[in-house]
Amino acid sequence: MSASPVRSSRRALLLSVALLLSACGGGGGDTAPPAGAGGSSTPDGPSAQVPVTGRGPVANEPARERLNVLALQLAQTHVLPESGRRWEGQAAPIGDEELHLIGNRSALALVRLAAAGDIVGPAIEGWLGDRRLGSLPLADPTQLPPTEDGGSAYGPDWYSATLPAAWLRRGLELRVVADGLASEWRSPAVGADTTLDWRILPFYLFGADESNSGIALDAIGTPAAALREEMALKMPVAALAVGPHAAGQAAWPTLVVSPRDDAAGTAQPAYVLSNSSQQKEGYAAMSSVLAVLNRLRQANGDEPLAVQYYAPLVMLDANGRYASPRGGLGLIGGATATGDHLFGGIFLHEQGHGLGLPHQGEAYDNGRFPYDWGSLDGSVWGYDAGRREFLPPYMPGSSSRYVRCAQQAFAGRIRPLDRSGRCIKQDPMQSGAGDQAQGYAYATFSDFSTAMMQRHLEGRTVLQADGSHAYSGGKLVADAAFAGGYRRWDAIDGTWVGVAPETQKNGLNGLDGGLPAETNVPVHAIALTMSYAGTAGATQIYPPLSFQGHLRRTIDPALAADRAAIAPGDTAYGQYCLSGGCDYTVRVTYADGSQHRALLQGGFRPARQPSGAPPASAGDPLDGNSFRTWAVNVPGRKPLARIELLATPKAWEGLPDAPVVLAERRL
Repeated sequence: MSASPVRSSRRALLLSVALLLSACGGGGGDTAPPAGAGGSSTPDGPSAQVPVTGRGPVANEPARERLNVLALQLAQTHVLPESGRRWEGQAAPIGDEELHLIGNRSALALVRLAAAGDIVGPAIEGWLGDRRLGSLPLADPTQLPPTEDGGSAYGPDWYSATLPAAWLRRGLELRVVADGLASEWRSPAVGADTTLDWRILPFYLFGADESNSGIALDAIGTPAAALREEMALKMPVAALAVGPHAAGQAAWPTLVVSPRDDAAGTAQPAYVLSNSSQQKEGYAAMSSVLAVLNRLRQANGDEPLAVQYYAPLVMLDANGRYASPRGGLGLIGGATATGDHLFGGIFLHEQGHGLGLPHQGEAYDNGRFPYDWGSLDGSVWGYDAGRREFLPPYMPGSSSRYVRCAQQAFAGRIRPLDRSGRCIKQDPMQSGAGDQAQGYAYATFSDFSTAMMQRHLEGRTVLQADGSHAYSGGKLVADAAFAGGYRRWDAIDGTWVGVAPETQKNGLNGLDGGLPAETNVPVHAIALTMSYAGTAGATQIYPPLSFQGHLRRTIDPALAADRAAIAPGDTAYGQYCLSGGCDYTVRVTYADGSQHRALLQGGFRPARQPSGAPPASAGDPLDGNSFRTWAVNVPGRKPLARIELLATPKAWEGLPDAPVVLAERRL
């Protein structure tokens, strides 16, 4: 899915969902598991209840001796049938969608048994191949976890046990044992054990700082622990790392706004903001920060990875007072977003955009969401393992929007009701914030939205005619244990496979697949903007950010070998300059007088015409095609003295003797 902006009204901390879930117990803050609800698994080895040879019951056990399991469901973010949930046809935005179990994350097993009243001491066993993982006692239905807000029970006859995270792997097989009998084997669908990284980079703008805004950096660089835990439980991942970006913050006195319409819909040229009151419409500052944030993520080699950036905005108005952005902005599938510093519903909504989610009401209108105008009308129940309670699709009575909920409308659509007349929740991606029960910070995603996020991270795997596997979408994870230093999920084999940096399409989309050449080294990140139309103040260089980061391979147009490699045609990277040209170079001068140059990919020329004249739109100050935002990381072991943006037209032909300096920043 292409990345497009969507509006909505210091220490990194790894949150292992697996650990969180395996340690959780009953509700009300009691961390001890209720009697019979979980307990420890028995040691590996033969079952005390069922004779075992190799894996499973003895071969000659009569069929009539088997326990009859009527249903098996498993709950992580949602309560799912063992095979997961699948949508096909027009309801799926890109092919089919499927929500399945998350690897290495605890799951509540729900078992419905035939003749349950005659069964004594049922337990659930887990096996992986010929290895017995253990056995867990099944709590009787009276000990089923409650429903939020004291709502109706999930069901009257479900036995339950919490499966340890270590059990949740591809190839897991489960069976129920009791009274010397065993059920048939069940093989739940288990997917990737993805770790997702959310990096928070606050922007203190227009002179704002911790003192005059009253907003401390430590408070907005990392959300509170309770919020992090709830976020982790709502994401289809095994672990969620939420913490500050290594740069700490961006403290910039001005922002350049690209050409865009004002609040009245009138086209405006690019302009410079020095306070929030100068915005010509409410999303101006956010749009500028979002563009920069996206480029910073790319410059650090994070674009192919399961890494998302969020920028809380702290701005001052014309009177020097804090001004809230009053909303959020995110790139669909672009893993970048910006908004306020409160980490509430706006934050979750924008992270959803970053994980590929659109506004689901609009998606419903376009046949790309299955439930009535972005609601949960048809979604399976959710589950919160931290509180050990079910989250039904209907609104709880303690919701801040419960009163008169049946009269609430969203873009003219009345909130749907279930058969009992209860108000149905909205998805967080369509006006859902506030539908959650008191005590929760975030609303519940629909199962379909969660499936989309899971697919965004895992990608798709297709079997080719020659037996090989082809991949599309998905995110990589840095892992030195794999060949190439990275891994991606193979959905056919159900395992991680190694990935090495590789330049594709002769460099059309950059070098090395967007991955870094050097990792965890000192860098200076340089962001800059340019107006080809010559709009005053729009061509400039922002204050650099210095931190421990990554360096991507770049082209130095002063080197003959680099120029030859990118020359259009039959060369190593012959398509490198086909996405707007190769006409601009960043040159940095360090304090010791040494220099470093990096050619900027993309400019104002027509697509696939690296020598073609820029179109008329590039010279129109009201047209977005006249404006560019770039960012590049340069080596940071030495302090900077000067940064310059140089005009280096058709750089593969060589640098001018005295390049025109389009913008300069001295430090």
